[in-house]
Amino acid sequence: MAPLLSPSVLLIAVVFLIPVLIVVWVSLHRMDYFEVGEFVGLGQYADLLQSPAFWQQLSVTLIYVFGTLAVSVVAGFTIAILLQGAGRFRTFFRAALLLPWALSQATVAIAWVWMLNPAYGPVSFLAQKLGLPESLLLGSPTLALPLLIAVSAWWATPYGMVLFDAALQSLPVELYESAAVDGARARHAFVHLTLPLMKSTIAAASTFLALLLFAIVTLPLVLTGGGPLNKTETLSLNLFTESIIGGQSVGRGAAVAIVVMLANMIFGAMMLRYGRDKT
Repeated sequence: MAPLLSPSVLLIAVVFLIPVLIVVWVSLHRMDYFEVGEFVGLGQYADLLQSPAFWQQLSVTLIYVFGTLAVSVVAGFTIAILLQGAGRFRTFFRAALLLPWALSQATVAIAWVWMLNPAYGPVSFLAQKLGLPESLLLGSPTLALPLLIAVSAWWATPYGMVLFDAALQSLPVELYESAAVDGARARHAFVHLTLPLMKSTIAAASTFLALLLFAIVTLPLVLTGGGPLNKTETLSLNLFTESIIGGQSVGRGAAVAIVVMLANMIFGAMMLRYGRDKT
């Protein structure tokens, strides 16, 4: 058994464990750009906990991740259910709805920057026609984060839709026929049959999207750049702009990366437990 597992263990060590250990090692040292300095132990993490900027970025990250996750999972599930009744047009609608996911994040962000432009964007034009007050949209400290969540959810929804559509098609029809014979309404069948049977798929889709959203950089970078007034600056965006592009605070950036990884692991464990729960 051991010889059979050796290639897998080696692959995991090379792809995951060694890079993580390097990041942990860097986070325990002061860094002069990319040169390793003195050993400071958990000093970087203590500095993070005392930094108001870190707590603001963490707050923005959690709102962004879970806001986008809630919208995209619910929308993907709803669309997947509607596709079950699309008949012969299902393939066409599925392909059309997959378009956002097929586009790169940069392409999506640039398209939405144009559409949300307050001077000539179609969204602003439509808002004016509806009599809504003028707004800077992505330049508004109040609207920037909700709009970033909306755009990210628009891009991420097709992933969940595909998983949910496939899972719904695999559900045993006999259960629903038996429920109908017993007089169960569609609402009761959905709550007591569909949702419990879809738990593992919901958990898998949520975990993958959360992993992606915690680490996402391109969409917030192109759409808002972290502004206005740092209202959309996530931990990953700050890590990218300051530590990777700027080459500054590399040790702090490594500590932030470990925090993001721990957040991913905690959420993944919660979703794994939810997916395995039979109640």
